[in-house]
Amino acid sequence: MQITPEQVATPTHKAIVVGAGIAGLCAAPQLLECGIAVTVIDSADQPGGNCRYASPDTYVADAGDEIPNASLSDAVRWRTTESAILTEDLISTNTTRSPMITNFLRNFGLDITDASQLHANHLLKIRNMPPTALSGPYMVRTLCSAVQTRKGFSLRLKCTMTGFLMTDLHVVGVECEANNGTERLYGPVVFATRGFGCDRDLVAQYCPAFTDLPTSNILGPLRHTPLITIGAKMVEMNKVQLYPIGYHDQLFPKSWQKSLIPETLLQDGALLLHGGTTIINGLGTRAEIAKDIMSHPKSLKNRAI
Repeated sequence: MQITPEQVATPTHKAIVVGAGIAGLCAAPQLLECGIAVTVIDSADQPGGNCRYASPDTYVADAGDEIPNASLSDAVRWRTTESAILTEDLISTNTTRSPMITNFLRNFGLDITDASQLHANHLLKIRNMPPTALSGPYMVRTLCSAVQTRKGFSLRLKCTMTGFLMTDLHVVGVECEANNGTERLYGPVVFATRGFGCDRDLVAQYCPAFTDLPTSNILGPLRHTPLITIGAKMVEMNKVQLYPIGYHDQLFPKSWQKSLIPETLLQDGALLLHGGTTIINGLGTRAEIAKDIMSHPKSLKNRAI
């Protein structure tokens, strides 16, 4: 919505973060540390987004870990032969500076001391949440508890952004729908909502090859129209991971939303069956697994795998 400069409320140095998922909850304290008050808004009735139903682990080295040269060299050689876009500098940065992630999370009080090894890694790099906690809700609760005690933070749920407030070409706030009707919030805007994987219409428009694939995302229409209006572009990721381990709920066999079996069985894992037989080599590469999945279009269209 276009407004005149005279309509803009007196600046309060308050930023607006759209989305109260993990991205929004992590962005807010960064702004607070810069002395900027933050209002986080979300259309849901609870913070956390998709993470409330997930079991996220952190795939990083720990602070103080020594990264073996052989590990870095192997990663560089394998990834650069796969894609020229992935450069040695990028891989080196991600490998050697990943302990910053564990430090960042620990500053919020997250217990990620438990570690496990994955495949042929030299280090124990899977930072697990406490075994007694459901890791997704645990992460959300811990982040919320840490950020809500900070001065200048406010969280508004059931508050749906409907558009940007603009003067000429500059975004100066958002318009939103809440319990009290339409409201205007003024300040710089950080958009921290999810991608369009949960919106079937957008998937059909931008990623038609995946139209019939189930998803673990919370289903529902997205509020991306304001972004598109001001020039944002929807793009298909050039790397998409397909999981061969979706949980088949006999009560809702054709549901487009599925949970991952490792999350259902607390990391025990499972096999994907079709007609009573295994169709996936679980030890294959991601490319091989994706090829096997996409070779069964009939099952995908029925969404009953």
